[in-house]
Amino acid sequence: MSAINTKLTLRGRQRVVQDTNILEAAWNLLAEKGYEGWTLAELAERVGISRRTLYHHFPSKEAIAAETIAQSKIKRIEELMTFESDLDPINRLKAVIRCLLTRNYNSDSGPVRTIKDAFGLMAKIKSFASYQKADKLFHDRFADLVAKAQSHGQLTKRYPATYLANLLIEMLRGLDVSQQRENRSSVVNDVIAILFDGLTEPEHT
Repeated sequence: MSAINTKLTLRGRQRVVQDTNILEAAWNLLAEKGYEGWTLAELAERVGISRRTLYHHFPSKEAIAAETIAQSKIKRIEELMTFESDLDPINRLKAVIRCLLTRNYNSDSGPVRTIKDAFGLMAKIKSFASYQKADKLFHDRFADLVAKAQSHGQLTKRYPATYLANLLIEMLRGLDVSQQRENRSSVVNDVIAILFDGLTEPEHT
């Protein structure tokens, strides 16, 4: 029995390693050629596996894109959960929002941007369980930051933390400061001030 379990564990580890290799190669192809510029056959060749083996790991190009977005989102969550942890809740929340507003200009955002820019692709990606799980985790962690600011009396309690967090996230997703090249930092600060106008408790305004 233990031998079977060991074999299954080894197989599972091998699959994780292969998944990682595939996603790393896909990330590089995305950076080099964008989403539309490469094929699954090219990806399989770069990893050094057959196309049939590739399909055993990911059934489609969309599935690879979904996993890439999910892992990028999880990485971002891990970074945000330790970001400016020495600040008080309200200022930490603002720092996280500032980071989110400027995330498109980080060095590792290129491949993710090519996926988001591919016409109609994000609608498909959002149907994958891996993306939905990562997105829920992001919403939950963001709601935790909002709840902490509320518990310290720094943010209005008129709205439940989860509801307010979801509203803020959707507003942030609709914002684009990419055109503001010269005074981008000032624009981001203005956006944060506008977002929080009316959300802070009177005694802290």
